[in-house]
Formats: sequence, structure tokens, C-alpha cells
Amino acid sequence: MKQEGFRAYPRYKIELPLKIQSAETSIKNPDRPPLRFESVTMDISLGGVRIDLKEKTKGIGGPIKSTWFQDRFFWIHILGIPTLPEGLYSKVRGVNFEKDKEGNIASLGMEFQDLLKNVIDSLKKYLDTLSRFE
Repeated sequence: MKQEGFRAYPRYKIELPLKIQSAETSIKNPDRPPLRFESVTMDISLGGVRIDLKEKTKGIGGPIKSTWFQDRFFWIHILGIPTLPEGLYSKVRGVNFEKDKEGNIASLGMEFQDLLKNVIDSLKKYLDTLSRFE
């Protein structure tokens, strides 16, 4: 059981390029439009990633709404991991977001869903070469 204030997995601060798109294709819900964009990770762990939604995001226009991401599934492709030459492909779920001083959404926390053991092992091998931060 995870203790209060402790993370299940250590986080590693690193910028890796990524592509992400919504797993849902329905456009019937205006609070959850279809999304496809590129950005970078702000940090990564075996449990998920934090994505920059402010500085390095391409493909999202206008103000970003939290309802676009919260508790919603996406497909992600993270590049630049040497132990995963084709990149890390995963289904992810939006779990939280952080706002900047002006109240705009600046980053998004995404949780990996059902990573295969060989992908987990390859990601862990790479993360072990990085410096941790909490």
C-alpha cells in the first residue's frame, strides 16, 4: 500500500519528445474534443509521465481546458529512450494537471495503462541511468 506523501515510483526529470492523441473518436461531447498534439515530457517514471502543455506543445490551439484530459484515455508515443529504439507506445489516462500563476493549465499527469513486462524492463533500464528527483 502506498503511504501518504510517497510516490509509487521515483520520477526522473527529462525532456523526451512525444506524440499523443485521444483514444476516443467521438466528437459528440464538446468537453472532450478529439485531440492530437506533440510536446515533451517534463518527467517520467515507471507509472507515467508529466507532459508540458505550455512551452513546447504543438497542435493545440486556444486555451486548454482541464475537461479535455481529466480521467480520459489517450495513446502516447514517447521517443528518445535508447533502450526502446522504436519508442514507448502506451495507452495512458489523464490523472491530474497543474496550473501556472495565471491559472492556465501548464502540465498534465498521465498514468501508463497495461505496459508489457518487456517495455517496463526496458524503461527501467533507461531510468536507472538517470538522476532521480522527488
